Order: sequence, then C-alpha cells, then structure tokens
Amino acid sequence: MAIAIVAVISAGIAFATIPDAAGVIHGCYTKSTGLIRVIDDSVTTCRSGETSVNWNVQGPRGPQGLPGAQGPAGPTGATGATGETGAPGATGATGATGPAGPAGISKADFVGTGASSVGVDYTLVLQKAVTAGSWVVVATVSHIQTTSVSIGGSFPYVTNCELRDLSGGFLGSVGASGLLREAFSDSNALTLNGGTFVPDGQVKTIGLWCRVSGPGASAGGAFGSAQMLIMQVGGFGI
Repeated sequence: MAIAIVAVISAGIAFATIPDAAGVIHGCYTKSTGLIRVIDDSVTTCRSGETSVNWNVQGPRGPQGLPGAQGPAGPTGATGATGETGAPGATGATGATGPAGPAGISKADFVGTGASSVGVDYTLVLQKAVTAGSWVVVATVSHIQTTSVSIGGSFPYVTNCELRDLSGGFLGSVGASGLLREAFSDSNALTLNGGTFVPDGQVKTIGLWCRVSGPGASAGGAFGSAQMLIMQVGGFGI
C-alpha cells in the first residue's frame, strides 16, 4: 500500500505544471503553522484553513542602472595591405571657355627709302598712314653726312631726326622739350622709336623728319638709307 501511494504521488509530481505556462508559482499558506506548500493549481486547490498565494518565477524589470565607467581603449589594429590601383575614371566634362586674352600684335608694316638729301630745316624722309589702334614705331637713318666742306679738318654739324604725325604732334617724350629726339655730331647712323594711338574711325600719318645743321652744314646734308617698322599692339602699359 505504501509503495502504491508513493508511486501515485511521484506520478503526480512528474506531471505537475509548476510554474504554470504563464510563469506563475501557486502555493497555499497555513497561518497557524506558517507553512507554505506549492501546488499545481490546474489539479489542486488550497484546503480549508489555507490561504492561496502566488508569485512570478521572474520578477518585474527594475529601473535602468547608471552607465558604467568607460573602459580603456583597445589596441590599434594592424594596418591592412594596400589595395590595388583602381581603374582610371571617366573623362570629365569640358570646362567653360575662359575670357579672351589681351590683343597681341595684329599688324606690322615696314617702309624704307634709299639715299636722299635733307636741309638745315627738318625734311620729311618717310611716312606711313595707320588706322585706328595703338602703334609702336622704330626708325633708323644710316650714313648721315654733311654736304658742306670741312672746317679745320673736322665736320662741325649736328643731325636731328624726329617721329611726328602729320598734324604736327611728336610721338613719345624724351629730352627737355618733351620730344622724341636724338642728336649726333659727325654721326654715321641714328635710331629712334615712339608710339601713338589712333581713335576709332580715324587715320593718322606717321612721318620721319631729319635735318643736318650747324656751322659746318650750311647747305644741309644727306643719308644713305632710312626705314620705319610700324607695329600695332594691344595697348600701351602704364
């Protein structure tokens, strides 16, 4: 009989659901003795004189704790191997056209003449008409000499050449008079240069003027050749 009772009790415990499917443990409390016994409420109820008590297997979630102190930094990982060179990218779009640069030399003229005589007053040797724009002029007169006889074995004369426009203006500014002028005594060649600006819609004639004067040149003089190189430029700098 005792063995049979133990077997029945063991079978009951084996199949008891404690806690239940909701995770609740059911028990019965005897106030007079202070004893608590656990039951499977699906098959057993508390006896007379017992009070039913229940509690969860897992209690409610507590409040979030304070953040812990930051841990020390971990060691730096090893540098990885260099990757392979990537394929060239596609050609980019053509950029916008930049602003036009300053104008360069757009025109050049060369005029010259052979031997000619000049007087004691300025004589027009060469001339060239130019249109609107900024112009630079370089002139050379070669083999200048007086037609007078020598005095005491020397040739006391002075040659002068100037660049002018035919309206009477001088080109450039050199010397006390403010004229682009070179003077040589008993000279063999003379080089000078200047510049001028011609407004839109106008034409200006540039001339090379020369003379041979002085005590030993009362009849004037002569030169072997003369030429002017006239170049149009973008503008004059300051």
